[in-house]
Amino acid sequence: MDESGRIPVIDIFNHYVLHGMAAFPEHPLDYGFYDAFLVMRQGYPAFVVKDARGEVSGFGMLRAHSPMPTFRRSADVGYFLHPAHTGKGLGGNLLERLEDGARAMGIDTLLACVAAKNAASLKFHTKHGFVERGRFLSAYP
Repeated sequence: MDESGRIPVIDIFNHYVLHGMAAFPEHPLDYGFYDAFLVMRQGYPAFVVKDARGEVSGFGMLRAHSPMPTFRRSADVGYFLHPAHTGKGLGGNLLERLEDGARAMGIDTLLACVAAKNAASLKFHTKHGFVERGRFLSAYP
């Protein structure tokens, strides 16, 4: 992820803020929030995926799950695709690249925070080997 992704990454993310249960902010984010993404993923793999025309079709990143050293082998994973690019295998490819990057860092546990009402994301994560391990019962409407 670099500066060229600022506008398309935030636009894709804001699509899910406004339409669905994949992004958790209550309101769309301004383009300055891209800096927070860069800080969160610092030292971890992150990718902007482009289509054949060079337009951003998605992004994904790992970030520290916790600053505590006992969690150094764990990371949070997040990825978002432009809605025109879902259901084509791109998400699985992006996840695979993130998993490869995680393994290279000695990370063997990836955690994905998925809203219980987000059936598509639950299906995707189950298909790719994720197992539900807990629920935040009052964290999301």
